[in-house]
Amino acid sequence: GPFRNFRAGYASAFAMIFFVLIIGVTLYQFRASDRWVQYGE
Repeated sequence: GPFRNFRAGYASAFAMIFFVLIIGVTLYQFRASDRWVQYGE
């Protein structure tokens, strides 16, 4: 029924947000480590 569809959509949205969050954290860490390397130089 509608409830099952709602749960599926909610899970899909959550997975999408989680995926974007992981990418954001990865890029942030990459930039942070890049700055760190420049500091080391």
